[in-house]
Amino acid sequence: MLTSTRKRLNVLPSEAVVKGISQDGGLFIFENAEDFVFDKSFLKLDYLGLAERVLSFVFDDFDINDIRRIISNAYSNDNF
Repeated sequence: MLTSTRKRLNVLPSEAVVKGISQDGGLFIFENAEDFVFDKSFLKLDYLGLAERVLSFVFDDFDINDIRRIISNAYSNDNF
């Protein structure tokens, strides 16, 4: 969940991406960013695995299969 820096409006991460900025003019920030902890398991991940891990934390309202599809499409050989 994200909140606004001004009036602390709560929105889902997917809503924040669509809105870009809060309707009160504030910025969206994470309520619980401290919950995300990098540990040694991250060292074993390739770039796509790391992207999946981070994005699945940030966009917790997305299905993991959708996140994998989005990452796969974004970093496909056709795009590079």
